[in-house]
Amino acid sequence: MRQTLFLATILLIHSSVQANPENRCRIEHCLCKVRGDIGKNPMPSMNSFKDINTEENSNKDLKNKSVNKKLTVYFEFDKHNLNGNDRVDIYKYIRANSFAGGFYLDGHASSNGNIIYNQNLSQKRVASVSNKITNIIERPIRMKAESFGERYSSRKDSPRDRKVTITPMHNFVQLLDLKKTKYYLIDQSGSMQKYWPQIQNYKFWSRSVNVYLSTVNYCEERSHLKEIDSYGGTHIWYSFWYLIDEMEPGSSVTIVSDFKTPVALGESGWRRLRTKLSSKNIKISDVHFVQIEGAPVFHQITR
Repeated sequence: MRQTLFLATILLIHSSVQANPENRCRIEHCLCKVRGDIGKNPMPSMNSFKDINTEENSNKDLKNKSVNKKLTVYFEFDKHNLNGNDRVDIYKYIRANSFAGGFYLDGHASSNGNIIYNQNLSQKRVASVSNKITNIIERPIRMKAESFGERYSSRKDSPRDRKVTITPMHNFVQLLDLKKTKYYLIDQSGSMQKYWPQIQNYKFWSRSVNVYLSTVNYCEERSHLKEIDSYGGTHIWYSFWYLIDEMEPGSSVTIVSDFKTPVALGESGWRRLRTKLSSKNIKISDVHFVQIEGAPVFHQITR
């Protein structure tokens, strides 16, 4: 009976694959618990990112500014919609920095008017910029957005306070730092080799975190990340399915992968994963996906 249930589970997730992924794994469930460094990560260099030449405009707002690898988009008084030059500048900037792992947006308003109104206005400005970036990027992208209203504005009603600033983020250090989770699942496949040194040197936020590798290779439990190379294949969704069994109810997880698994996750498999997460009281918003540069678009995680 147990064998029948086990095989049924495998077929539920991997119905499109005839072979059982476990047959390729030299370790049970393609899942290995490891250790990593603990501490605070240094701020990555911005040198790899690019500034652009911003467009002239005939509007009442200031000309947009691109300095220090950031883009600041200015807005007219009491406005949150993007002008023609704003859309061109954002497009040029995002294309020039399309290799970024994500973008941080901070929105502001001037001190003129009601505090609550200005807070809402800065949120609308951030939403306008965020929506434009989403339309430009052709793959899932992480964005962290904060709206400060008039909190950091000058005492005078200055047009320089009506703005949203876009800052590019690196894939691993900044994206992993966006959300502190209790569990981490890291793809150890050879296609991750380019990024493996960054993963090995990443400093996790607490000694209480649980770090797992998705691997088909031999792996000694509790080995340190720096002792393990990136090579071979992987079955990231197969590993994730069994990691859910290990997770505490109501906990959170970060999955780091290029999602180039030989076993693709279909719609039915995704629904079953969500059902299993729900059975452990794990919200989908507490499953944090970090998809590295060049990965194929994974539609299910962006819905």
